[in-house]
Amino acid sequence: MANTQRTASADPQDRRLFGWWAIAVASVFAGLMAGAWMLACNYAALGRRRAAWLTGVAAVLVVGPAGVYAMLMCFLLSLDYFGGDGGLACAAFLLAQPLLALAWAALAQGGAIKARLAAGLPMRSGWHAVAIVLAIWALAVLVCAVLWAAFGTYFLTGPD
Repeated sequence: MANTQRTASADPQDRRLFGWWAIAVASVFAGLMAGAWMLACNYAALGRRRAAWLTGVAAVLVVGPAGVYAMLMCFLLSLDYFGGDGGLACAAFLLAQPLLALAWAALAQGGAIKARLAAGLPMRSGWHAVAIVLAIWALAVLVCAVLWAAFGTYFLTGPD
């Protein structure tokens, strides 16, 4: 009996990966979490399902919350250190995220991306990157709505 389950194709022309620009631009608009999610998609396209799953879970459960926490800490610590101007530290943190995403992509999948580009094979569409950015923003709005529904009155009225 033939196996009808679809897996990543062995033909390299069928494995479209996110390129450098897509990872960088998505990381600018949705942080390191977008870059991590794109790496997970690239792992899936390369047929490395376990790495794709682990990277995707880490993107949502570790990288996203850690990024929010780090941004908050940069802002709060810079207020104390710079005497009320937290914008510089926040801007530096936001600019570092695409660079971190590109470094991670280069270390984890640089060879596959370079080989695909050198062969002149097509990469994933930029619209896929836009969809990932929108999905991450939708997730952030959902988390904020749930937190507001659960704890909103506490923040408005304070403890009883």
